Amino acid sequence: MLIRAGFDLAFECPAPTPMMLQVHVRPEREADLEQPENLQTYPPTPYTT
Repeated sequence: MLIRAGFDLAFECPAPTPMMLQVHVRPEREADLEQPENLQTYPPTPYTT
């Protein structure tokens, strides 16, 4: 069974704003993915995981 999942999140902040988000597949489920996750930010913004 193939389950397609995806989402878009949008935040507008008038000033630099630190955020903590949990947006990845749980590590124990990564083996079930057909391809690696791809996190993109616009505009390009540095982030750490």
